[in-house]
Amino acid sequence: MSKDRLEFIEGRLAWLGALNRRDVADRFGVTVQVVSADLSAYEEVAPGNVVYDRKEKILKRSPTFSAALVDLTPDAVLEMAALGLGPLAGAVEAVAVSPVDRHICPDVLRGLAAAVSRGMSVQIEHTGIGADDVVVRRVTPFVFVRTGTRWHVRGWCHLRDAVRDFVLGRILRVSDPIPSDKTISDDPDWSELFEMELVPNSMAPLPVQETIRRDYGFPESGMLRLRIRKAFLFYVTKGLRLDEIDAGPERRPLELVGTTVVEYSPRNNDDKSR
Repeated sequence: MSKDRLEFIEGRLAWLGALNRRDVADRFGVTVQVVSADLSAYEEVAPGNVVYDRKEKILKRSPTFSAALVDLTPDAVLEMAALGLGPLAGAVEAVAVSPVDRHICPDVLRGLAAAVSRGMSVQIEHTGIGADDVVVRRVTPFVFVRTGTRWHVRGWCHLRDAVRDFVLGRILRVSDPIPSDKTISDDPDWSELFEMELVPNSMAPLPVQETIRRDYGFPESGMLRLRIRKAFLFYVTKGLRLDEIDAGPERRPLELVGTTVVEYSPRNNDDKSR
């Protein structure tokens, strides 16, 4: 019995509604007999989730199906399928489109990852848009963060004596790690959570507002609440274009309730351009 195979069985039932033993055998390179044993094990874990259709000779999701192993969101299922993974892999085609891939030097990532894993600092050579000079600074990296289209490393900048975010593609070189006394506990914006209250753009006609509510999965309460780390406020605000106060619903579907974007001024990014 393999946990991966059991999760695949459940995923196929959950998202395709049907399963053939051969699907599992081909996916994992095992025999049909092994898959039959897996199905028996799955039925013990999730009794009543599978029914056998004798006419079509396939296994189907039962009307009372309830995920017992992995309850994936639709977004997660599609993201995995785009990578050739998960329950839809090999059954449907899914493509994630990125306008331009942002280059990251492998040696830069290796050096930073080693420092993060060991709680140490490194010297980096860093450049930003709007600045011709390469700046050498000591950084204690804490965490890697993807902000939509690019990856940052967030950590303590010993040059500025404060937390900063650095775009990985703008780091040219990384030194060997050296000891540091800084940790992520020195980043108050990382531990502090912030709740954003969002509603459809008030400039949109009511039918359009209802479409926005469905698109973003608004709860029946009528307001969408996002709890995010304070460190991400700037990126979320820019990503949702919440700072574009006069923009219509085509460009800014959502707007904030009771909060101004003045509170989201970027104070922790050393790049001259976002």
